[in-house]
Amino acid sequence: MIFISKSTASSSASLEITSGIDSTYEQYKIILNKVVAETSAALLQMQFSTDGVTYAEIVGSAIYSSRNFAGQVSALVAETGQSRDATGTSPNTGMNDIGYWSSNDSADYLSGWIDLYNPASTSLNKLAYSSMVNFNTSLGPAQMVAPMIINQTSAITALKFAYTSGNIVGGDFILYGIKDS
Repeated sequence: MIFISKSTASSSASLEITSGIDSTYEQYKIILNKVVAETSAALLQMQFSTDGVTYAEIVGSAIYSSRNFAGQVSALVAETGQSRDATGTSPNTGMNDIGYWSSNDSADYLSGWIDLYNPASTSLNKLAYSSMVNFNTSLGPAQMVAPMIINQTSAITALKFAYTSGNIVGGDFILYGIKDS
């Protein structure tokens, strides 16, 4: 992995990565570390852009699981009601859920990664995959995984992250390029 950039949120409505994604690498990894929500029960979402202004439609879904403090699985659920898709049944905001419910407790945070494949291709739709885990001091840990198809054959050059409500209080968003050899 080759380090490209690090962006830190600080009471931000959204966080955007607008440079560093280009044809240099066929795969990029974005590490999210200690991302904190301002609002309880907010979901972390992301979207992709070809120009840093207009954002592409994502067809995706998310699956989450949570465990209580005794280690018992309390949910393994398809998060289809919150995922944004092209079917018309969910809001077409270009956003896709990547992080499960958060708490605004200062000890609660979300961490994980997103893999973005072939963002510079001008002939293929793009694929991405995210895996996030968060800890809620009241409910315990939870994980959300989200496979995504970005319905865009133009090159992806920017990413945007936001919660469904409230600001991103803090957290690091670190961009890496994955070298083939």
